[in-house]
Amino acid sequence: MTQSPLTKDLIARPDMWRLSIEICDDALDAVARSVVGDGEMLSARIALADASASSLEEAVYANPLLLAPFRKVDVVVRTSSYVIVPPAVADDDETVEALMAQLAGDSARELEAFVSHVDKRNSIVASINTSVANFVRRTFDTAVPVHHLSVLSRFFAGRSALGNTGKVYVNLREDATDVVAFNSLGLAAATTFAASATADSAYYVLAVAKVSGHDPATDEFLLAGDPGRRAVLTRELQRFAAYVMPAIFPTALLAAGRDAMSAPLELTVLPLCE
Repeated sequence: MTQSPLTKDLIARPDMWRLSIEICDDALDAVARSVVGDGEMLSARIALADASASSLEEAVYANPLLLAPFRKVDVVVRTSSYVIVPPAVADDDETVEALMAQLAGDSARELEAFVSHVDKRNSIVASINTSVANFVRRTFDTAVPVHHLSVLSRFFAGRSALGNTGKVYVNLREDATDVVAFNSLGLAAATTFAASATADSAYYVLAVAKVSGHDPATDEFLLAGDPGRRAVLTRELQRFAAYVMPAIFPTALLAAGRDAMSAPLELTVLPLCE
């Protein structure tokens, strides 16, 4: 992982690279990858003072590489303010406005909705601070924000087609646990918990599995993300589930080396979901 500040001299030809960033409440994650050659990649995590647009702007301008003329820029937003609905609902402006009012309550005036399509049956409607959205539009004018769970859902869906068992995928970060579950019909659940303790993560994973109709005795639990947390959670889940194993890391990313292994999964696999 590259240490900030990210200076422009780190990449000689940014027009031959793709930049993917993820906006979180307390950090900005960045992954840049070459679109030619052997898949060279660099990644970085930049701390934010808070979730405000001014904090995000300060972080971006303190790392000028992020402003280089990349061939393509992706913006992923990690937020717990979202709801999964059918695409027809997500494409109806009045319904989305009503959903926003339910999600945000009195703070809805400071937020705007963005829609991430997952598949033919599911879309994610999420909220983003209007000031943050305006900064993204000004700075990365060709990027369309997407929710992090939409990326993970599309990626894991491609790995769930084989076999007859249900699958529960878990993506672990230092401070969060993402759970994406699939049954014979497709996506059954996608959710995020602010959980870093192993016992809490195990409880939430098993709860999602139960609600989405999965059987710990027969269905698969596949873990990705932070290696340290993954090893500990594997042992905990094995007390309750018969099939707990690592999610296979995409072979297409192995050439990128350690940066691909340590960067947020949703940023590294994003091009594989297209």
